[in-house]
Amino acid sequence: MFNESSTVEQMILDAVKGPSSLTEELPPGWGKSLGGALRPLQWTYLPATNLPRQSSDVMVESWVKEALIRLNPEIAAQPDRANEVIYNLRACILSVQADGLVRANENFMAWLRGEKTMPFGEHGEHVAIRLVDLDQPGNNRFTVTNQWVYQAGPVEKRFDLVFLANGLPLVIGEAKTPTRAAVTWFDGAFQINQIYEKEVPAMFVPNVFSFATLTEVPITQALIRMGMAPGPSLALLLAGPALSLPNMIVIGRVMGWKKTAVFCSIIVIISTLAGLFYGNVVG
Repeated sequence: MFNESSTVEQMILDAVKGPSSLTEELPPGWGKSLGGALRPLQWTYLPATNLPRQSSDVMVESWVKEALIRLNPEIAAQPDRANEVIYNLRACILSVQADGLVRANENFMAWLRGEKTMPFGEHGEHVAIRLVDLDQPGNNRFTVTNQWVYQAGPVEKRFDLVFLANGLPLVIGEAKTPTRAAVTWFDGAFQINQIYEKEVPAMFVPNVFSFATLTEVPITQALIRMGMAPGPSLALLLAGPALSLPNMIVIGRVMGWKKTAVFCSIIVIISTLAGLFYGNVVG
């Protein structure tokens, strides 16, 4: 069936999961570019229903506990200390109701960066706690899942894509169907920012970033496999979303058609220059 799940969502999953995403030969022109250098470590795919969590859990706590024990010698010496850290992480997530999403997220990022300490030293001194290994990424558990359900009281939301590091949902993606011309990536961004973040803010406390995607990504990937060079690929990705027909119609009605023409011209010029630079200097 040709829908967002079988096209855009599945394409993203195929791109990041499994050994094939690491061993697949890069198209001509990509070998010396950032397209090769930035290829991620392997992400393990698990359906959301197979994750060891309840729908009311923001984190996969059993994985968080494993990572705390693995990455912190002081916790490995007394594994029960991991529960104390998880208690603090839960409190940070729950604080979103009183402190707001921005402050709660800032506090959680301090934990993620290893800036928070606990009195786990030999003589009770405070030591930094590591949730993820930023120096050796291979020491972390990277998991990607789809159709993640999160329930907060009577409110239940389903997230298309969730990327987890050691059980922490750091990246959330919203995919939109390529079969409806009236639906763009902006609808996905609006859904994340104006609906999900307001109705289930706890889910976004550990969030590093979110993204919305539509047909530009699978189309560009298909063109790359057919031999498109990195420069034009970047230009297409930059210009495509802004220059979709629904977007231009909306912008024209709000800003006027002359300003819309100027806006579109600027997008084309900047995207072209960025593609030229990337293809000639980096690629």
